[in-house]
Amino acid sequence: KLACEYDVSSSAPHSPVIAVMLDGRGLYGKWEGNGATPTNLDACNGHIGPVPADSGNGVSAGDVYHYHITDNPPFTIGCFGPVDSLAACESLYTECATSTNTLTIAALDGFAYPYQQWCTCYQHQGTCNSAHFPGLCGATGTALADTTPHLPPVRSTTGLG
Repeated sequence: KLACEYDVSSSAPHSPVIAVMLDGRGLYGKWEGNGATPTNLDACNGHIGPVPADSGNGVSAGDVYHYHITDNPPFTIGCFGPVDSLAACESLYTECATSTNTLTIAALDGFAYPYQQWCTCYQHQGTCNSAHFPGLCGATGTALADTTPHLPPVRSTTGLG
């Protein structure tokens, strides 16, 4: 995590720009201001809102479309926005329409979850994309079989000569 982005207080300002994406829009840390995270991100992980000026990155203060880092997928950006729905995001990527790119991911909770490998569209206005990321949307996964590695015993070399 970006430790410099996690100074939380009721007076914490909007996070600074961390990077400028290929579409020319800024990627900011997770704070929207006043110690709160944004609640109105689209499926690309962006929204229109006020940003602080950053002369080093050519950013003027004002209300602009920008992206945020989040604790949940897509974590940085899911697509070049803005988009008005998950369907709009998914229409940008043919990979979102096929199930051939689905992987099964073993999670720390002991369950396995399907994951649409190349579809980056995750959320819209706080709604999780359960069609492609059911495991990340609160669905219960499939119980995993015992995958504990069973190693052979170590042979002692003491006394061999």
